[in-house]
Amino acid sequence: MANNFSFKKEARETGLASVGNPNPSTIIKLEKLEVGYIAGPNWQSKDNLWRVRLMKKKEGGGWEWTTLAAKFEDEPAARAYLKENFARVCALGLHQEELED
Repeated sequence: MANNFSFKKEARETGLASVGNPNPSTIIKLEKLEVGYIAGPNWQSKDNLWRVRLMKKKEGGGWEWTTLAAKFEDEPAARAYLKENFARVCALGLHQEELED
């Protein structure tokens, strides 16, 4: 298993969608497969903080989204947290999926 996460910044929204979603998400990858994303504040955010959502394996098969309790001032802080807590985050039982380009 890889010893850290890698990241892929998604394209910024354009047009009217960019008004409500000004911050592009960042895909979180493990062994070149998607395991979640870092979501920026958007029009629904009350606290203007960044969040990490991960794909977690469910007991009995399948997977579900889970959001970490930690929230971040910016995207680099979320990346740093994931790198510092790599083993703890992997212990959640992450589901890995091919990226859809």
